[in-house]
Amino acid sequence: MIASGPVQRVVALLEAAGYEAVEQPRLIGGIPFEFAAMLAGVSSLDLIAIVDVEAEPDRGRLRGRVEGLARALDLVRSRRSLTLVLVGVRPEPKLIQALVRVGRVLVTTAPSGNEGEVEIRDALAVLLPLEIATDSGSAAESWAAARASIAAAYPAEAKSVLAAANAGAAAVENALGDLLAEPLRAVSPDADGEDAAR
Repeated sequence: MIASGPVQRVVALLEAAGYEAVEQPRLIGGIPFEFAAMLAGVSSLDLIAIVDVEAEPDRGRLRGRVEGLARALDLVRSRRSLTLVLVGVRPEPKLIQALVRVGRVLVTTAPSGNEGEVEIRDALAVLLPLEIATDSGSAAESWAAARASIAAAYPAEAKSVLAAANAGAAAVENALGDLLAEPLRAVSPDADGEDAAR
């Protein structure tokens, strides 16, 4: 099959995310399967079949191919999970319901051009790596700002704890213990004696 423009965009996005294109027709359990494109996860057990909905006018035949693929995966005891990406016009709810019974179904009806890039990413988000923005330079600045804020709000209390931070976790625990014990000593001068007796 010749992939359409929207299919190529989906394939390019998935390949950039670490999926590999699968040669077609793909033999599974001795049965050849072919879709607009197929990809397999390298670091995951996903098998992705991309369907160009506009190029598949016979919905019954499409459903049969997808169900056949799911059965073939079961027969060979494949551990791969089947994901169907439907590209183009949104298919009838009846077809989507039938396909959901055999695999995960993602639908992208994004327009062509750059304006559809966000819609495609949103539709395929479950297959894409989570993007977490990290700014390594700001971590040190954030700690310095937090430390200054704590020292300004609690100058007497924070001084010993912040000074202990340079000596390690045990020193911080001791400094916090001393800090928390101070109000108890003021209320009950025998608190240290009771702790020692225990």
